[in-house]
Amino acid sequence: TQPAAKMAESDARRLLGQASFGPTDASVAELMSLGREAWLASQFARSDSDFSGVPYVNPNAAEGCPAGSRPTCRRDNYTLFPVQVQFFANAINQPDQLRQRTALALSEILVVSGNVIKLPNAMANYQRIFLRHSF
Repeated sequence: TQPAAKMAESDARRLLGQASFGPTDASVAELMSLGREAWLASQFARSDSDFSGVPYVNPNAAEGCPAGSRPTCRRDNYTLFPVQVQFFANAINQPDQLRQRTALALSEILVVSGNVIKLPNAMANYQRIFLRHSF
């Protein structure tokens, strides 16, 4: 095989702007070092992100957050807040940027309302489908 052609920094930043949640100096250096094809292959092979931090909760909020529960009990267990927090943590910290960006695009096409799915673990399972089957 032939070595990858040298990529201009502006091209690397443009690609990362489209294939990730934004270029960083480190991601630009990685892409320029690997080349486009090798970088794409490495992204296709990664599967770091998940929504494993969103546990199952009792669907009955009165039982799951009885009187005297901490003030954030309903927010943390009966809204999509934990899924949103996990999404942003993945987007900022995980290296499988292309997978996450693709999963986000799929979730914007196949929309499920948070008004219908109120349990965060159910939405996390739905979002996990996109992460696992992005490519």
